[in-house]
Amino acid sequence: MTAKEKATELVEKFKPFAHADLTLSIEIYKLAELDSAKDCAKIAVNEILKIVDAYPHWQLSTEELEDVKFWREVLVEIENVA
Repeated sequence: MTAKEKATELVEKFKPFAHADLTLSIEIYKLAELDSAKDCAKIAVNEILKIVDAYPHWQLSTEELEDVKFWREVLVEIENVA
């Protein structure tokens, strides 16, 4: 799975929990819902990165360093989810 695909997957998973003002037009509601879902996804990814950042990177294996790079890319890609 690419970072872009993971970002999209996370945002979609958080949409049911995202809240937006129901009095807004449908277009604005959908944008607010998306922004809220993106915020949730970013929180989740930042929590993953916080755990990893607790360890000195010199102690991480090559595979673990690739995982860190992947999650940082996911965090960037979350902003691009439309």
